[in-house]
Amino acid sequence: MSILTVNNVCLSYGVSDVLKNISFSVNEGEKVGIIGANGAGKTSLLNIISGTAQSNSGTVNIRKGTKIGFLRQHVNDYYENCTVLDVISSTLREEYKTKAEGVLKSLGIPTELHHLPLDTLSGGQKTRVALASVMMGDFDIIILDEPTNHLDVESLTSLENMVRLSKKTFLIVSHDRYFLDRTTTHTLEIENCECAMYSGGYSVFSEKKRKLREDALKHYNLQQKEIARIEAFIANQRKWNRERNIIAAESRMKALDRMEKLSKPKNAPKSISFGFNAKESGEDVLSVRELSKGYNGNELFKVSFELKKGQRLFILGSNGCGKSTLLKILTGREIQNSGTFEYGYNQEIGYYDQEMQNLDEENTVLEEVYEICGDMGITKTRSLLASFNFLGDDVFKPISALSGGERARLSICKMVLAEKSLIILDEPTNHLDIPSREILETALSEYSGTVLCVSHDRYFIKSLATHILEINKNAYETSFHYFAENYERYLNLRQSFFKEEFAQVKEKPANSAYENAKKQRNQKQRDEKRFKLLEKLIPETEEKIKFLEEKISTEYATDYVKLEEATTEKDSLEESLLELLEEYYTLSESLGDF
Repeated sequence: MSILTVNNVCLSYGVSDVLKNISFSVNEGEKVGIIGANGAGKTSLLNIISGTAQSNSGTVNIRKGTKIGFLRQHVNDYYENCTVLDVISSTLREEYKTKAEGVLKSLGIPTELHHLPLDTLSGGQKTRVALASVMMGDFDIIILDEPTNHLDVESLTSLENMVRLSKKTFLIVSHDRYFLDRTTTHTLEIENCECAMYSGGYSVFSEKKRKLREDALKHYNLQQKEIARIEAFIANQRKWNRERNIIAAESRMKALDRMEKLSKPKNAPKSISFGFNAKESGEDVLSVRELSKGYNGNELFKVSFELKKGQRLFILGSNGCGKSTLLKILTGREIQNSGTFEYGYNQEIGYYDQEMQNLDEENTVLEEVYEICGDMGITKTRSLLASFNFLGDDVFKPISALSGGERARLSICKMVLAEKSLIILDEPTNHLDIPSREILETALSEYSGTVLCVSHDRYFIKSLATHILEINKNAYETSFHYFAENYERYLNLRQSFFKEEFAQVKEKPANSAYENAKKQRNQKQRDEKRFKLLEKLIPETEEKIKFLEEKISTEYATDYVKLEEATTEKDSLEESLLELLEEYYTLSESLGDF
């Protein structure tokens, strides 16, 4: 049953179209991922749907009584003199307080922050609080604009589980392809100001779109060949200029006029295009020995690893574990507390800083690049910048006026100019849209040098990683573990190295490896079976609570006996729901469900 219908919505600024004849419908309970290049109009569409902006024409019809919750990409300070729990409570009933605290913790807001004023939190923490408030609010449609920003892998997993379990309707704008694959049932693409709806998550959409574009181009080319053949026949008949030839030519002309002409498939919006050139180096790229860093007696990490030529090592871990700090130490921007690191022979290093402090705010785009490659000349430099989508007068923009995405593209452009044997990247996909991320993936996969990268983008990691270094003081006895494996193998293996697993093995040394593996498999099967049951029980329990709440507020309101019975039953169900949710999150983590 449709809960939202958008009909022929158009939006333009002056002569520039942003959205043109946007039409689609969303059924209750569907989860729609909205994708498109930066500037395609995704956020504008969300604003129009939520009623915070007006279109030039067209209509948005929302089912009567529907409540909309909206997480904006940039969270403003709407709450003055409010604590974190005050913000959450503004959208919840009091009896959900315990559940709210659990959700906040799962999104990376620890208990000690729950009673602090909101304005004392960082921007990322404020976004997480706003996300928790929207996710737990009494809304029928939840709109999320880039909800995965500022979330580490553990928090992403919790959010995924919340979305997947919820029976609410979702509209989600995100560049996180892994998240979209895990949560969405449909994909709405905005391209060239128009839209198309596909069933399935991002990967399904991507394959369907590729096939549709291929088929459309094939049919268009075949029709063009047929039109050319008919036109050649008509021209030939007219050349003979006899009565029967003229009749034949006119007959074919009428057939040609009746033919429904296919439009040539539109080209995708221009995306950046580049490749990295590698400088030759030795096989030993980097050796790290018990390298540690901490502040005020609190050690962030102590790691050891070897990096060899051609490897792509990704450093993973929760926010605050010191991943970016480790890269800054390795690039000479910070000093370690202890330990050593040494680069191999003839290593030239390129560094991408997520804060992009390597850009001179006083320069224009052209000046920033021309300082590096002035010998290329203005024409070739502008051509290079054009391949990164800096077109026309864009090259004269001051860097201080660039968006996050433009800064990211410019930083990558500077790295492309110099041949490096080792590229060190700190969250390189932040600010990049999906087409740009895919181009970066391709460039790095074809790069013959070595890559050391910090990233939360699981699709990006899955596509590129040959080795994984996970920093996790709680999970590993050594506070880290090095996996000479790709991302999928890492996910399957990581649990076997957790502290709890080591403890079990030490307690039962007589058990064979086979017996231990068998027990683990059996336990995992039981956990997976219970996990699937919980996915069914939780929404069922929520539905029962909602049913009782409706009864309590309507027909039971004046029947004190039934009111007391229903209230008691509702309280019991809410306690059960909290237990089910706690068990669900515990199983989700133990199963490595991310």
